[in-house]
Formats: sequence, C-alpha cells, structure tokens
Amino acid sequence: MTEEQEQSGTQNRAVILEALDLVVDLVDLRERRRNGEEADSLGEFIQTWTAKRDTWWSNLEKASESGAWMPLYVLQQRLGLSPREVDILLIALAPRIDSEFLDQAARGRQNFLFRGIDIDLVLGLLFH
Repeated sequence: MTEEQEQSGTQNRAVILEALDLVVDLVDLRERRRNGEEADSLGEFIQTWTAKRDTWWSNLEKASESGAWMPLYVLQQRLGLSPREVDILLIALAPRIDSEFLDQAARGRQNFLFRGIDIDLVLGLLFH
C-alpha cells in the first residue's frame, strides 16, 4: 500500500467516524424530544447539529478536492444526492460501522427487541 493510499484510508475512517457521531447525536436528540425537553433547547441543539453536519460535509469535500479518494463524496456526486439523502445513507450504514449504534438506537426507541433500521427510525431522527 502506498503512502497516499494509506493516508486516504485514514481520512476515510475519520470522516466515517465523524459521520457516525452525527448520527448518534440524532439518536440523543430524539430521546431528549421524547423526554419533553423544551423546544428552545431542542432548537439550539438542532442548529448546532446542522452546523456540525455542514462543517463535516465541507471537510469531506475539501479532502476529496485535495486528491484523497472519498467514496461517500464520490457516491454523492455520482448520484446527485442531497444532504438529507446522505444523512439517510449514514443512518443506514451506522450499524455496520459501529454495532454500538444499534444499542443507542434501541434505547432511543425504548424497545429492547429492536435490532434494525427502519423507515420510522430514519424519519424520526431526521425530521424533528
């Protein structure tokens, strides 16, 4: 493996792990909303999360433009995915990247039998 390939792989792992953090934050947001947290506080959380996601996307774009091969960015460009569609893709990929995501999602849904991603979860996480 060349040094360039190794660096690209390291960047890809970092980007995916940052994306997973964004997904986990959405699970936390859903749990806070279910616990009746005030709308103002949730609004601030959503604004912060959106800014964090935009920064993440900008960093992904910059890494790709610098010559690193970023599969998620390439997929987004090829298919013309919107940021919301990329969010859905990240939620679907999250359990494959880190199995602990399923445990957090299950806690957010308050269902110990939950072992998968479904449309209800995706919509609940993305559309507050």
